[in-house]
Amino acid sequence: MGETAIKQLPTDLPAGYVAIVVCPDQQAASLRLCALVKEVADPVAGHLVVLREMTDGRAFLGCIVDAACWVRQWVEIWVQDVGGLAGSLLTYRESLSNAVLDARWVEQAMALEQLDPHGVVRVGWESSHPAPVLLDLQAREPLVPRDAGSGELWALCQDDALLAAKGLPPYSSSLHRYLCLKAAGAASPFIPLTENAPVNADTRPSSELTDGKHGLVPFNPGGGLMLVRAFSPMRMDVFMDVLTGASWDGMSHGRGEIDPGGLAARLKAGGVGTAGAEGFLAAHEGRRGRLLEVLFIKLRLLHDAVEAAYATVRRLQRPFLGLTADSFSVRFDEPAAALPFFWTAKAILNNPSDAIPVVLPGSQSEYFLPSQRYIPPIYRPPVNAYTLGTGSARIPRIQSDPGGGIVIDVTFTTRAAIDPTPSDFLRLQLSLADARIALYAKVCDEAAMAHGEWRLRTVPQQFEPGIMVKLRAAEGAEIRGVVFELLPVLSSPCDLYALAVLAVRLLLVGPGVTHAVAMDKILSLARQLAIMPDESRPLADRIADLFRTDPRWVEHLGPQQLTREPTSPDEAFILVPSAVWFEVLAAIVRMIPAMGPDSACRSYGAAPVGTIHKVFEPSIAELQQQLRRVRSLIVVDWRVNREVQRVIARCAAELGDSPAAPPDRN
Repeated sequence: MGETAIKQLPTDLPAGYVAIVVCPDQQAASLRLCALVKEVADPVAGHLVVLREMTDGRAFLGCIVDAACWVRQWVEIWVQDVGGLAGSLLTYRESLSNAVLDARWVEQAMALEQLDPHGVVRVGWESSHPAPVLLDLQAREPLVPRDAGSGELWALCQDDALLAAKGLPPYSSSLHRYLCLKAAGAASPFIPLTENAPVNADTRPSSELTDGKHGLVPFNPGGGLMLVRAFSPMRMDVFMDVLTGASWDGMSHGRGEIDPGGLAARLKAGGVGTAGAEGFLAAHEGRRGRLLEVLFIKLRLLHDAVEAAYATVRRLQRPFLGLTADSFSVRFDEPAAALPFFWTAKAILNNPSDAIPVVLPGSQSEYFLPSQRYIPPIYRPPVNAYTLGTGSARIPRIQSDPGGGIVIDVTFTTRAAIDPTPSDFLRLQLSLADARIALYAKVCDEAAMAHGEWRLRTVPQQFEPGIMVKLRAAEGAEIRGVVFELLPVLSSPCDLYALAVLAVRLLLVGPGVTHAVAMDKILSLARQLAIMPDESRPLADRIADLFRTDPRWVEHLGPQQLTREPTSPDEAFILVPSAVWFEVLAAIVRMIPAMGPDSACRSYGAAPVGTIHKVFEPSIAELQQQLRRVRSLIVVDWRVNREVQRVIARCAAELGDSPAAPPDRN
């Protein structure tokens, strides 16, 4: 089929959108990878459909079309973009470079392919930089920028020697990127791509890429690495609302909605999004019959999320430090005969870790920096925030470590409001005799002698002889203008906390109960249990005691929150046995670190070195056990089961038991 045919044939794209091929070489191919582009830019979202922002890139909505221009698969197209990282936090800049980011991208692509082999589409740009591409909206075709004078193609410059010869930052060891004309060799001009990139007589403005042409949409103007994977249109938190009776009109793009793949239309046609007639196994049992089934589906999705986090952290050996509900989407398969549609749902991880591993210079110690993406406050663990400031320091003692390193005691003073914990790092940057020296220290057990001072001790570090001379000369002196960074030591327990927050969103948010309120109640429950520890009794039994003695726990944390349909706590406990529900709450409480002896992790940085994924294993085992129990309850004879439960409830009422405190129904 000729090249022009793609502009003429009908498609199944959303109205007002077109599919534009992202690689010129694919213009005449039978299968073509395309970006979805809105013909008239949305005033909020623009032309491209941005699915998510990542630390080092963006994910766009795209599709694979055939020769007849029909969509064969909806996909996410990840495009590497490091433009803003050069102006990031000091420790980020010191820990990252283009070479490191490229290696991370390749590693991440391999991890995704291993964890979701049917969801990744290999295109060859996962490890090899493609040509820079702009999308020509008028011609509906990709455009590789050319130099207006010579007609040569612009390409990403990865030649460190060439860049250095021009007085520009090298590619491999910096965060700056430039385009060049490879055919021109040493005579090539350069176009800076990154924020605040150095410029000189050999650089040209980025406006030369478009050469004054209008209607060009930047897609991958820097020739960043790319990744293509299957698209899942519904976020997990959205599916939670649909599961409990809400309608869904599709995914939003700016001020409108689109329905790629027709999932929203399918839900409406089957009544799934409102009455749930085709979504549930026990739809004929009414709202009471659906309650236990909703619990099962939500527990299974939570298990999917925890297991996906476990598998990714195990593969990469670095935490996420930024998991939220947006980190997961829901993928649906075609159901087999008589299998309800909602039972095909599976939680899919949207992206691997954004955390940055940092190895302390001259030391074997490693810690992780969280993503600089915006994280909703409710998902942030209660740890010290990154803090940057200035202060003064004194060095009372320098000593050798048995391992061959140097340990330095520091008395540090600052007016900044900080409260470092023993697990936090303080990075101190000292200026001594024209040398800038970085020390990495923790609060030591020895108390400071004066108010406003901190007694610190560095981790064992290696220093060059010249630096040691300067440090020795500074012993006892007041060193002013010390720049410090407070770096909380974080690891996979932070992800476990985020998954606990997600569990609360799935299971405890209902009519009149917001996520913030539900999280407040579960934290109160965890703290109350922490002040009455009893290792001789199961956690679920102690939760049952609290529910019996204070009916407010039933009101706030009962299973009636599982659906939007009005259900009293007593009615909810008729279908969901209290023993099962208390085990579910116990699983959530254990996922919250540093709350007491019941917590799976004692702190947010406490993860076994080299096996940080193991913090998820107890939660996976608990959720699997609860899934088996709930599943066994779903397949019983509902009518007989309800009649027996009503008799028990009636007898309990006649005996004078409080209706708000449900009897133990095993």
